[in-house]
Amino acid sequence: MPAQTIDMRDLLLAIHTQKDVEADVCLDFGCHLETDDPRPLIKSINYVINYLNQLTEGQLQVGLNLQAEDFRVSYLALTEAVNIPPLSEKLAEALREYDADVEFVHDPGKYVQVLLVFRLPEKKG
Repeated sequence: MPAQTIDMRDLLLAIHTQKDVEADVCLDFGCHLETDDPRPLIKSINYVINYLNQLTEGQLQVGLNLQAEDFRVSYLALTEAVNIPPLSEKLAEALREYDADVEFVHDPGKYVQVLLVFRLPEKKG
């Protein structure tokens, strides 16, 4: 499969529309990812949405932030849960293909945040 450029803003909007996700979104423009296969990325985003939806009855807070060295997809869910299941280790494995890491924060009884951090390729010159 030839490499293709994925516009993360468009991808997130498409996934949220298809899944009919209730979310407050704030998405930057200019977040692009080169990949040969977007399917593991789409599955990873779907996993995060499903994981958080089981922990909250409210809307998800979704952010896409472009920074100098990376861009970040942030999912936050308010929850009263104190004990929650761990994220699947397969999530981090799947995101390595995209030079991305997963950060996870749980403030018991308040919120859960999953942050996907995609490093930008170094610019030459």
